[in-house]
Amino acid sequence: MKKNKKNKKAFSLMELLIIIALITITTGIALAFVGSNKGRTELEAAANEVVSNLRETQNYALTGKSAIGDNCVKYEFHASSNSSDYSMIGYDEEDVVCGFNIDYHLSGKVEFDGDVSISFSAPHGDVNAGNITLKKEPDNYYHVCINSAGLITKSITPCP
Repeated sequence: MKKNKKNKKAFSLMELLIIIALITITTGIALAFVGSNKGRTELEAAANEVVSNLRETQNYALTGKSAIGDNCVKYEFHASSNSSDYSMIGYDEEDVVCGFNIDYHLSGKVEFDGDVSISFSAPHGDVNAGNITLKKEPDNYYHVCINSAGLITKSITPCP
């Protein structure tokens, strides 16, 4: 009787265990990287939101936007330290709120790192320059810069 030997090609148990270990290590590294980047991504999204609303406030001053029957001549962006809430408020010539007030809230546990009050005046959008720092614990910061010409930028490095 003749034995039928076939060439069987397969992976050994040791090779399979090594492959599974490599896949597990690679997955662990990828998940750690994604988890550490989530805070930075939320912070950048909040900075984009703040920049957008600052530009909206600036546009209101440039276009003279006002509520019906109101005469807003100054628009301010307000935020309080260690808070996620901020607002846009319009004022008349006597510095009285002119009926224009919009409230916002940052998501993702992002907060303002200091009190903020930046105003844009009609009709030319004149601005009092300032800086806004956003924070997300632990030790993640993002900066929004407004220069005296009204240019609004954002950066992970502090404003000049």
